[in-house]
Amino acid sequence: KHASGEWVTFIDNDDMFEPDAFNSVLDTINKYPNAKVICGQLREYNIEKNNYTDFGCCDTWLHGKWYKLNFLKEKNIDFKENLESHEDVYFNSLVIGHLIGINEDFIYLEKNVYKWVYNKQSLSRIVNENDKNYIDCHFNDYINANMEPLLICLSQYPNTYDFHLNQAIMTLLHAYFYYQSFLYAKNNSNNFCYIQNLCNQIQQIFNITKYDIIDYVYQRPLIYDKVKQGCITGTYPFIEMQSFADFIISL
Repeated sequence: KHASGEWVTFIDNDDMFEPDAFNSVLDTINKYPNAKVICGQLREYNIEKNNYTDFGCCDTWLHGKWYKLNFLKEKNIDFKENLESHEDVYFNSLVIGHLIGINEDFIYLEKNVYKWVYNKQSLSRIVNENDKNYIDCHFNDYINANMEPLLICLSQYPNTYDFHLNQAIMTLLHAYFYYQSFLYAKNNSNNFCYIQNLCNQIQQIFNITKYDIIDYVYQRPLIYDKVKQGCITGTYPFIEMQSFADFIISL
């Protein structure tokens, strides 16, 4: 709201930009003068172990992105104040939805521009007194951060139905895997009702059935496996206690 430049970016107070990041971004801006968002690669730096883990370009993270300010203001893209978590998912879901609506995309910079410093005391890494995962504690925020921007953008760009249908079902698939991991690791989770509401919402918005959702997911086995592996990275290793089809039918 208070920015006055042409481009804005974000950095956590304990992270760093790579030494040549701004020169690389400036070159990209000059090469693509109509760009709305530039997405660079990031890597995690573990100070204690003195090693790096490459993360590549993460579409829903704020890290490593530069945004054209007039694009954000024109599309009224901002953070949602009452979210306790997943603000970056909400923000970038709006960004992506509007880009898809105007037939544009990120400009991807195939270079590390952001150094995400591993901090075991960061909010997302602290385990609370009940030993619950961060996502488990903020499960409804995770769902809302994905679905609310979807509803906003779908209403403005009805021709993006297929894209947003995919986004909605992928949110449900992630939620399913997260829930399975919580059950496997802790033998309980209080988030069943949120997934149930999400499934009902998807059926109503897109006028589809539970069996349509199941068919959609099972027709994409490589994506199924990729999402599962990503959820294991974000939570705990797990074995599915119930198949996706049986779980969706039970909702």
